[in-house]
Amino acid sequence: TPRSGGITTTTTTTSAATQPQAATARASPTGGSGRSPSRNNISLFATLFGECLCDANSFRGAFARGPSSDSDVSRPRSLYVELDGVECINLGSVEAEQTPPQRVRETINQLCTDPTRLISIGHLVDGTYHDGGAESSSDADGKKHHHVGFADDQTDQSHTQTQTQTTGESQDQYDRLSSSAIRVKTQMIPLEIYESNHPGDLNSMLSRRERAAVRHIRAGEYREALRQLEVVADDQKRRPNRADNKFLAGMTLHNIAVVHLLDGNDDEALRLFGEAAELKKAAFGPEHPAVAESLDEIGIQYFARERPDDALRVFTEARKIRINSLGQDHPKVALVLSNMGCVYF
Repeated sequence: TPRSGGITTTTTTTSAATQPQAATARASPTGGSGRSPSRNNISLFATLFGECLCDANSFRGAFARGPSSDSDVSRPRSLYVELDGVECINLGSVEAEQTPPQRVRETINQLCTDPTRLISIGHLVDGTYHDGGAESSSDADGKKHHHVGFADDQTDQSHTQTQTQTTGESQDQYDRLSSSAIRVKTQMIPLEIYESNHPGDLNSMLSRRERAAVRHIRAGEYREALRQLEVVADDQKRRPNRADNKFLAGMTLHNIAVVHLLDGNDDEALRLFGEAAELKKAAFGPEHPAVAESLDEIGIQYFARERPDDALRVFTEARKIRINSLGQDHPKVALVLSNMGCVYF
């Protein structure tokens, strides 16, 4: 399936000998020692987008079963909508001689031809990511420090000021909640795959406004989608202690930023990606892969504004987060390295 930035991923079948050890060791749901016959073989597609893609039934079934008493099994939490942004800069051909803003805008225009492919259904699960190591940085006191990576010029100071004003009085609540935030993982499956396995299921799994936003995005009605998502985000930020709102607020703001990109509002998108990154850090922790998703989009917007130093700084932070949480061989690391290569190019 063609993805953003000219990336093409293909689902391939591999032999059992090539499966990750964790996958081959998984017990069958019937209590036997073998793998469930319904589980497809793991592929690069699954590695990139999450193991849940290889078994949409188990993804949805986790909610039907409810929390597990087995400490080794991730426990399901909330279902939500996830929108992919640009993700990977389209370098194009050398002969094209496109400028950075032209390259990014061309990619966004390509995404607008089929916005459905940007939509995934995700869910939060209790769990932790492994420590990829090698990319952690700390001061002499041993404390790690991570920042969104905005430049210290007047433009980005205004981004920070607006971000603080938008967050408003609920920021104090986020600060208190983040101190005791549990480890939460995110898992996604493309919307079309979910729908093909569970037709009509989202009518009961997503809110009315989320369903309306998805419908408008698929139809290219971005202003209407924004109206729905903004109401959802406002409620999540206003009541962060309700259910999983403290985790979902940053995800929803990221989605709003993506829709602004599709609608041609690049400046607003950049501001919202920054706010989304901060809310994600407060809820998930500063080294969560969800934070890197927003940082990657910030870097791409800096690249489009021909600010290579700022872009590289943010891409470097996103790379460190992904290596530390996902491991240096993860395809998501390759995506951000490709973006860094485009900046150097």
